Parts: sequence; C-alpha cells; structure tokens
Amino acid sequence: MDLARTFRTTSLSINPRDIDKITISPKGRISKKAVITDPAHIQQAVEILQEEINNLTYEEMIAGPGAWADIDILLANDNRIRMQWEKTYTKFEKWLEKQGYLKQARIMPEEVAYAVIEKRNEKDNRTFMEEKITVEEKNKSGKTLKIVEKSKIEICLRKYSEKWSKYEKYMLRFYSENNDLILHGNIAGNNAPDFIVEYFQ
Repeated sequence: MDLARTFRTTSLSINPRDIDKITISPKGRISKKAVITDPAHIQQAVEILQEEINNLTYEEMIAGPGAWADIDILLANDNRIRMQWEKTYTKFEKWLEKQGYLKQARIMPEEVAYAVIEKRNEKDNRTFMEEKITVEEKNKSGKTLKIVEKSKIEICLRKYSEKWSKYEKYMLRFYSENNDLILHGNIAGNNAPDFIVEYFQ
C-alpha cells in the first residue's frame, strides 16, 4: 500500500507541458500501440488519468479486474513515468474512444478468435504453464467452455485479471485465428458472468 501511495503522488504531480509523448501498449501478445503526441490530447489525457488515480479505491487497488494496457509517459528531459491503464478507469476509456485511440490501446474482441474457460478444481494446484491436457480433450470431458461470440468475449476481456492466482475459480485463455495464445488469466467466482457460472453448474 505504501508503494501505491508513492506512485499516486508521483502521477498526480505530472505537468502536461513537460510531456513529449504518451504511449499505450495493450496487455497480451499483440503488436500494436496507441501513441499520443498532440499537446492538447496529452493535457486532456493526463488530467483524466490524474482524476482516475485520485478516485481509485483501496478495494480496486488490491483486487480490481486488472489493467487493459501499460502506459509509458515520455518527459521532455527523457525521463519516463510508467503506469497502467486500469479497467476501472472508465472515463479514460471513453476519452480514448472519442479521440480515436481506443482500438490501438487495448485488445478488442474482434482480435480474439475464441476464449477457453476452465473451472479450477479446488484440489488442483497446477499452474497454467503446467497444464498438459489439450483443449480438445477438455471439451470432450465437459470441463472447459469455448466462447466464440464477440459480445461474450468482450465481457470476458473486461472481467478477467492477468494477475495469476491458483486460488481464483475460473481460468481463461484468449486465442487468435492461428490458435496462438494472446492472453491468459483468471476470473474470481464472485465476478464471473452468468453464462460461465451456469455452464459449470
């Protein structure tokens, strides 16, 4: 919590006039980024981020849904400030969409071919990297749910957290058209959408 307070103070003290560029790089294995160089847009972005950080609750700081992207702020003196675009920063998201940066700033559902969801067995302590059973085998056993609908993929993207924990209830993996893993993470049981909960009942 002390680190969070320190970071919050640093972020709120940024003067937009001292910034040359803001780069937003989406989480996941995808090659794109949003770059903001327009001075007016830099000022607006910083003001909104300052507001979002200031309004961040303790619960969101320790147990929020995770981040959409990494933000790199390049200062005029060549120093950098790095932070994350948290999913709770909804005002910042709306601003990015209005200014035309959103599609480059986060992974969009159109870029995900399908998502695979697995309910974690409470006695199963294997990590994601130790998982050996194939998706096809899991589907045959009814232990995984494959999502292809873009609206449901978007819900999963918004709810999943990239912070890996063996104690969360559902594990998620997002794949490209080439079956390459784009993202993986988890969803807590109390945050899972109904279509996931109902499938595994």
